[in-house]
Amino acid sequence: MTIDPGESITCTNSDAVDHQVSSTKASLSSPVMHTGQTYSFMFATSGTFAVTDLLNKKVKAGTVSVRTAGAAQTV
Repeated sequence: MTIDPGESITCTNSDAVDHQVSSTKASLSSPVMHTGQTYSFMFATSGTFAVTDLLNKKVKAGTVSVRTAGAAQTV
């Protein structure tokens, strides 16, 4: 997913297994999320951030790309 600096992502646990999302490069570390819980994190700086699940090492939650401030968007 690609966002602008200052925008947030929201992670929702929609299954029966606990999750804890993390990105060391972005200093993102959610609490353990049980079924139905959500966690939001605001990305303040540009860059590419791998997001993982600390409780389920085989799960790669994805990558968040934060545009450089003022960069043009293509639609």
